Amino acid sequence: MPITWPEPFGMVMVEALAAGTPVLAFPNGAAPEIVEHGNNGFLVDDEDEMAATVDRVREIEPAECRRSAQRFSPDRVAAGYEAAYRDAIERHAEARRVCGIVTSRHRRR
Repeated sequence: MPITWPEPFGMVMVEALAAGTPVLAFPNGAAPEIVEHGNNGFLVDDEDEMAATVDRVREIEPAECRRSAQRFSPDRVAAGYEAAYRDAIERHAEARRVCGIVTSRHRRR
């Protein structure tokens, strides 16, 4: 994954891991959240380090790559988004309550 911009998710990395392929990536964007250095791939600082690390992918077990990709299954990702949205809604409602903000549909008559 020799990209130098802050990739916001990096589906290519997750797909590689799901196929049992270790990932070499620069520590930009989502790469540090996806690549578990030494476990399912390696995070490297530059092109020279990436080239020097290619032979180390043999140290990574394909089964471990596949296991790590399960963190990004559709069900788990959807559940994570749902939890984040619920939390945001609850915090927003609590902030409005604490501040005494009442909308017209909730205003007492």
